[in-house]
Amino acid sequence: MNRTLIAAALSFACVGAFAQATAASTTQRDVNQQTRIENGLKDGSLTTREAGQLEREQSRVDVKFRAIMSLVAVGRSLGRAS
Repeated sequence: MNRTLIAAALSFACVGAFAQATAASTTQRDVNQQTRIENGLKDGSLTTREAGQLEREQSRVDVKFRAIMSLVAVGRSLGRAS
């Protein structure tokens, strides 16, 4: 029983640390991707339609990421309550 609680607490701690590191790198990734899309539009390697598709896909990824981060936050709060 005690081992299970310790393992659960360690799991929540690791997930929390991972989430914080991931949030910062994801923001930078979004900035980099937007820059690549803009450069592609400028140099003609992307059409406006392709750029729009990429931006919609990125938006979907961002929504999923926020959902995962909210689950991590719920997990952290549950971990602290035990």
